[in-house]
Amino acid sequence: MGIKEPETNDEPRKKKSRKEKKSVEAGPPFEEKCSETISKVTAKPTVENLLELKGLMQEAKDDESSRDIVRAGFKLPLVAALMTHYNARLTPLDLAIYDVISAAENLCNVDFNSWSPLVFGDKSADNYKSLQKLGTNLHSRVKPAQVLEYFDAKDVWTTILHMHQKNWTNETMYDERFMLRLLSNLLGPGSEMPRQQFVESNALSLAIVATSSRDANTRKAAYFVLQRFLSLLNALAIETFDAKEVLVFVLRLFKQSVEQEGQHVPNVITQYLARVVKLALRPDQDAFPAVMSYLFQNAGHKLLLDSVPDLPSLLFSTSTLKHKEERNFILDVIRFGCCEHIDFEIIKRRGVLASILSIFSSPLTDQKARTAILDTLKRIVQLKKAAHDLIHNHGLAVWIALQMQNTGVTKFEAGFLGEIFMLALETDAEAGKLLDVRIAGKKILASMNVLVNEKDVQATGRIEELLSQ
Repeated sequence: MGIKEPETNDEPRKKKSRKEKKSVEAGPPFEEKCSETISKVTAKPTVENLLELKGLMQEAKDDESSRDIVRAGFKLPLVAALMTHYNARLTPLDLAIYDVISAAENLCNVDFNSWSPLVFGDKSADNYKSLQKLGTNLHSRVKPAQVLEYFDAKDVWTTILHMHQKNWTNETMYDERFMLRLLSNLLGPGSEMPRQQFVESNALSLAIVATSSRDANTRKAAYFVLQRFLSLLNALAIETFDAKEVLVFVLRLFKQSVEQEGQHVPNVITQYLARVVKLALRPDQDAFPAVMSYLFQNAGHKLLLDSVPDLPSLLFSTSTLKHKEERNFILDVIRFGCCEHIDFEIIKRRGVLASILSIFSSPLTDQKARTAILDTLKRIVQLKKAAHDLIHNHGLAVWIALQMQNTGVTKFEAGFLGEIFMLALETDAEAGKLLDVRIAGKKILASMNVLVNEKDVQATGRIEELLSQ
């Protein structure tokens, strides 16, 4: 048996010394790797090297010295490379750049204020060149009105329409998280933001619809933007425009109706309000009198956030001259607002499903309204409970079969109806076993067989497959 060496008082000191040595040895490799990765990103950001940089920041989040290394690397050349390659869209590269910016700020406390506002894209290159040449003290910051011009208003509206649709992405859509971050920066105290341009650019509508986000941080950012814009509207300013009082009224009404901090508002409600603030700038629009009249009649009351305002009156408008525009206004709200079960329940309670099925074939319903109804049904049947309700309680299959046999239905509409039936069967797996659905399905297939469109032929095959299961 060997003799055990006695423990000494300096053992803890030795262990500590070894730990310190290990820490020192681990330092340079991280610094070198960070420097190398930042150099690659600065040369040309790619999804791969951005993921590598994000990983380094996650590694550094719990170590102050490592965070210092990351902060030291976030200089203007890196920021310029990131932002000139960034387009604020939902492409893989743009999402990776946003993640790096977010990680730098939240994990490593990188301060971007010196380079704000963070304009983006090829158009921003001159801004960052000027900033690098003149420095932050002499450089003229981009004005809020100029920043809004970096966004395409049509693409912002596309983002508003499809922001909360889980299965709908498009490279024309903006990342609402970045937009809200940038807008809140532009609307700070003493902001020179042109109020009317802010609404015309669809920025206000986007902030409203973002309160329907399932992400709590996005909702918090959206409410912050709305509060800042309301404060800006109330502030004394040289700029005046006719819609100011209407916008103040609508935003205050919305604010009073929200009962909890960061409350999730159903999308069908925010889609309505997003259109109201746009309508405020256009009193010449046919839907303006009816929509605004209802809201002002309810002044002093809260909006019911589980009910679309004035829905029945607009859907069944009695106006001789303006009934089409009023109906199309509310149909678009339903069409783009119904993307979650809570939205479906809201319109279901108002009897909207039966209503839109009944007015589809009415001679008073124009082509635009018919298309909106079909698109609404297409969206609804992709929600499981909604598809079940439409098939079991509203006779969707029989209704589709009847519409396809109607001589007034176009080939485009027939193909659309067939796609709705196919999606309903895919969503509600048990529906194809029902006798009335199978009988209606045969009639639908017979009508679809006259179509020559390749897409419709594919849908026909899929329907046959679903009905045979």
